[in-house]
Amino acid sequence: MKTGIVIEITGKYAIVMKNGGEFITLPAKEGWKKGDIIPVNRRKRPAVPIRRFLAAAAACLCLAVSGGGYHYYYAQAALISVDVNPSIELSVNRQDRVTSTAALNEDGKALLTGIRLTGMECGEAVRELLQAESSGQYPADHKNVVVTVYSANEDRQSRLLKEIRETADHALTTRDADGSTEYRAVTSEEVKAAHSCGVTAGKYIYLQKLEEADPGTDISRYSHCSIDEIKDHISNCEKRHQTDSTESDSGGKDCHSGHDHKNR
Repeated sequence: MKTGIVIEITGKYAIVMKNGGEFITLPAKEGWKKGDIIPVNRRKRPAVPIRRFLAAAAACLCLAVSGGGYHYYYAQAALISVDVNPSIELSVNRQDRVTSTAALNEDGKALLTGIRLTGMECGEAVRELLQAESSGQYPADHKNVVVTVYSANEDRQSRLLKEIRETADHALTTRDADGSTEYRAVTSEEVKAAHSCGVTAGKYIYLQKLEEADPGTDISRYSHCSIDEIKDHISNCEKRHQTDSTESDSGGKDCHSGHDHKNR
């Protein structure tokens, strides 16, 4: 099935850009909004008041000329990761809209099954994720949240980080008061290293901290753990070092032995 992107809605009609950069008009359906990816089964060209069409087409033309139309829309300008226990990444375009989602663990897949994020502004998408995680769509028994933003453009990265923090914080008022939410800017090197381990950049940062706290640890054994569990193990390792304990790793709790954690 062919798809298109809703560029503008003018009254009863929507201006849609098809794959390849062609613009068409379709009767707008209830619930459609700018940025939505919709099925385009056949070409339709209903009559549209010319002034409204030209105004919308002008915006479309700017998009098409400046960056290659359809491919411009999908070009990744930023990558956002959200970790609670569900680990999810959002690919974001130059208009700050989510163009694709990826789950990096089974809990993430379960969470994404019930919500649609593509086409949403990235801050709203992060808030939607966190609200879904804490509203019963996924058992929200984890206290700590890590959100990361990567963009090759430092100004965009800083702006998105600020906007996501302001938007997402409203979704966290019902979470555990003892928990924490971290917002981090990450580098391309951190993203690549995280992907080589099959995790998000946010989780990779804590796996690195675990390795520092317990040198020689095989961090791949903890890639399925939640942020809570990794932080707990880091804390246990640091306490053992502080007291010069001679206990082996089996004496400290981790996500394999000290928690009732199911490897989903």
